[in-house]
Amino acid sequence: MKNIMETVNGTPSLSVFAKSLAEAGLVDELNLPGPYTVFAPSDDAFASMPHGSMDMLLKNAPYLQRILHNHLVKEKYDSNHFVKLKAVKTMADSDLHFQAKPKVTINGAKVLKPNLVCSNGIIHIIDHVLMVSMGPTAAVNY
Repeated sequence: MKNIMETVNGTPSLSVFAKSLAEAGLVDELNLPGPYTVFAPSDDAFASMPHGSMDMLLKNAPYLQRILHNHLVKEKYDSNHFVKLKAVKTMADSDLHFQAKPKVTINGAKVLKPNLVCSNGIIHIIDHVLMVSMGPTAAVNY
C-alpha cells in the first residue's frame, strides 16, 4: 500500500497540491508513519482561487505551510467519521467543521473523492482550498 505522498504524487488531479507540499517542505512529514487525514484540494480548487493567490502562496513559505497544515489532521478519519464528528483540530490549530447532509462538506468544501486509504493515513479530495489567516483563526475558503 502506498503512503500519503506516494498517493498524492500518483493522483493526476492533485498535482498542484503535490507541488505545494514540496514547496512548503512538508514531504518528509507526510512520509512519517502518521496516521494523518489529508483534505487535499484538487487542481481545480487551486485554479479557482483569486488571480495571483497561488503565486503569493508559493513566495511565502511560512504562510503556504500554515495553509497546508490546515488541510492535515494528526488522526485517521474516514468518511464514516464525518457523520459522527462535529469538528476536528488541524495541524494549523484551527477547526474543521463537518456537515454530512445533503452532501459531505468540510468548512463548506465539498468532498469530491473520499477515502483514499494509505499506509500512513487517508486522503479526501475536496473542491476548495481551506484558507487560514497567519493568526490562529480560520479566515476563508477559495
